[in-house]
Amino acid sequence: MPVPAKIIVSILFSAVVGSISFSGSMIAFGKLQEMISGSPVVVPGQRIVTGALVAAVLVLCVILGTGRVAEAAVVSYGDVAGPEDGTLL
Repeated sequence: MPVPAKIIVSILFSAVVGSISFSGSMIAFGKLQEMISGSPVVVPGQRIVTGALVAAVLVLCVILGTGRVAEAAVVSYGDVAGPEDGTLL
């Protein structure tokens, strides 16, 4: 039975926001423990790298949202460890 699109979008949105929140928490911890300096770090080409990362996250969300990766995983799992009719155990 396919999962409704609104559930998939909700899960992907939660994963993206959660990962951003976690990385921000790690940076805050490092600054509070004085492991990281408080001054901003500027890297040449930073906007290009950030844009590429955002684009990659969006592309991966679309790939995961369409279910093509999940279908491939189920088929390969069924071929390797499941019965011959392709159903999971």
